[in-house]
Amino acid sequence: MAILEHFDLERYHAAYHLPRDEYEAIARDLPIVLEGLRNYPAEKLTAPIDEDNWGYIDY
Repeated sequence: MAILEHFDLERYHAAYHLPRDEYEAIARDLPIVLEGLRNYPAEKLTAPIDEDNWGYIDY
């Protein structure tokens, strides 16, 4: 969520030269996705990934 909230679309567009229609679609959809995530029931979310092992388990 934090990654999406701080996503710099202008910078991404400048770096990857998105086609105009793709850029406009992301600009239009990103606020909708963020709002949906903010309103998603917290009890349905999984725990965050462990920052140290990224969810991998070494056996």
